[in-house]
Amino acid sequence: MGTFGLFAGLIVMLYPNTVFVSTIGINIQTMVHHGAMFVMGVFMHVSGRVKYEHKTILKGIAVFGTLCATALIMDVVWHFIGINQTFNMFFISPYYSCELVILQDIQQINYYLFLASYIFGFSLAGYLVLLSSMGIKKLTKLFGKRKNKASVSNETSPETTNNLEVKRIEKTGDEK
Repeated sequence: MGTFGLFAGLIVMLYPNTVFVSTIGINIQTMVHHGAMFVMGVFMHVSGRVKYEHKTILKGIAVFGTLCATALIMDVVWHFIGINQTFNMFFISPYYSCELVILQDIQQINYYLFLASYIFGFSLAGYLVLLSSMGIKKLTKLFGKRKNKASVSNETSPETTNNLEVKRIEKTGDEK
């Protein structure tokens, strides 16, 4: 959720054209759902629930792959049940065209190449979200260390050290 959810929620919020249908209730549900995905993704990063390790993406890919398989099964089942509405979860249905840029062109060449490109592309996007977050964390630590180093150097100036020594002597009565 911290990688793929954040990316997918953000993309749908920035480019919602592909998720709108003629039913207003579905449109509202879709935007609330994807907005919540983005908010939860940000929350997971801010609260420290995402482990900033390269192997974290492997767990995300496993979940994403499982969700893609579920979506594909549902796309096929809905098609054979005979539901007359477009049902294209994750835009990977073999029966409807994908409206995502670049992927729509790949789908016209070969469906299996399209599916592999889709999974690879979104996995790469999730990994880039993780790498960006790792970079932000390192920058935050770096600037935090510099700020702490500056405040520590101000506290340990000769003048401050002398004041601390005087206070120690007054407190203990022990002069070296």
